[in-house]
Amino acid sequence: LRFVKGVLDSADLPLNVSREILQSTPMVDSIRSALTKRILDMLAKMAKAEPEKYATFWNQFGAVLKEGPSEDNGNREKIAKLFRFASSANDNADPSTSLTDYIERMKDGQDKIYYVTGDSHSVVANSPYLEVFRKHGIEVLLMSDRIDEWMMGYLTEFDGKSFQDVARGDLDLSAIIGEDADDKDSKSKAKKKDKKADDKVLERVKGLLEAKVEEVKSTNRLTTSPACLVVGQGDMGEQMRKIMQAAGQAVPETKPILELNMDHPLVAKLADEKDDKNAASLAGILFDQAALSAGRQLENPAQFVQELNKLMFQ
Repeated sequence: LRFVKGVLDSADLPLNVSREILQSTPMVDSIRSALTKRILDMLAKMAKAEPEKYATFWNQFGAVLKEGPSEDNGNREKIAKLFRFASSANDNADPSTSLTDYIERMKDGQDKIYYVTGDSHSVVANSPYLEVFRKHGIEVLLMSDRIDEWMMGYLTEFDGKSFQDVARGDLDLSAIIGEDADDKDSKSKAKKKDKKADDKVLERVKGLLEAKVEEVKSTNRLTTSPACLVVGQGDMGEQMRKIMQAAGQAVPETKPILELNMDHPLVAKLADEKDDKNAASLAGILFDQAALSAGRQLENPAQFVQELNKLMFQ
């Protein structure tokens, strides 16, 4: 709340001491606590009674308010209620969805608040990580402020619901969409691919991209894209890595998990490719496409363009 400015007068403050001692007195701590709660209550009333006015406030000071969960644990729930985010349920980039609104719209069986982070709204709104969520009408919060990933490290739950980054760790939507949802959407259960054949493809791609990926898995996140990169549950996300690098901090070396859509034509082409050199080229294209979709920078953009041009003329 450092954007709040004002003057406070109290006859109880020991003004005959140094400023440093004054700032650490119990009286000042009590005043700070009372003022913080009063300001948060005032903002909550504004958000409810004057949403347009609050939207103006949020656009100007929302990024600063997002520092609250890390600095004021006692008021974390109150601060979180004031947050506004863009949502996959809306077609615009306006941050108008509160966490309370999200929970009210949650699907039957849903026990997590899903979100995705990125460098801009256009990146997160068109992210391949949203494909399965859009297919089944599950709302995802779209976070594009640089501070968002850092903030979510402190905001672990809200109103008893935990948060889950849709680009991190394993994704299990069976409680929401049902165990047999994919079977119902397919033309025939008989057309399901042989798992052993899929495992051979995954093992082959893992060998081709061993220097770049930690693991290669089949995905349940994608419906139209061929591949995506997933961050390990305990690893640092892309936004946080950029913050650390900009601050000159050392960033731990980690490799992402590559998830493949086994029903995509590009993956099928890779599975049928007999030549190891061509297979390596296809695997590299899939990895670079997934990296671009995740907002990552390519190590060799020129090589990616050359390999993509070669694929187009095959």
